[in-house]
Amino acid sequence: MRNILKNDENNQKIDDIDKKIIEFLKNDGRMTDSDIAKKINVSNDTVKRRRERLEKDGIIKIKAILDPKMFGYVHYIHAGIITKPQSNTDRLIEKLKNIEGVYYIAISIEPAHSVLVHFRGKKKEDLYNFVEWVRNQDEVFGLEVKTIYDVIKSGYRDVPLDNINSDD
Repeated sequence: MRNILKNDENNQKIDDIDKKIIEFLKNDGRMTDSDIAKKINVSNDTVKRRRERLEKDGIIKIKAILDPKMFGYVHYIHAGIITKPQSNTDRLIEKLKNIEGVYYIAISIEPAHSVLVHFRGKKKEDLYNFVEWVRNQDEVFGLEVKTIYDVIKSGYRDVPLDNINSDD
């Protein structure tokens, strides 16, 4: 059985210096340790050590963020999948993870949808083919699809730093 409830004791404590480092890296992930150090009036070593700890502890990940539109992905759908009672949801999720264009999968405990999926395609036909593929899976009882006209804001992983525990 999937462990979906995480223990709050694992929450990391960060202080105001960590928050400042995170804020600068959120705005520019390529910003050097020395540039950050100058802006927050601490040593380069302090920033380097703290940034490395934040990365090692999994608090931050620094990576390139691509704009899907620049690669021709201009069609989006959000799908709510209703699975059959007693079906193997994990098997369905494994299949979904391997589909090009699926960029978000979540498990819901709501009765309406068991699995939420976001899919993007280059052509409308890609959306149609994905929906038909989902409908034909043994685990699927029903499907609700929303076509997305435009993505205005996307920041599932953005966390307001004001709400993060501090050592103070």
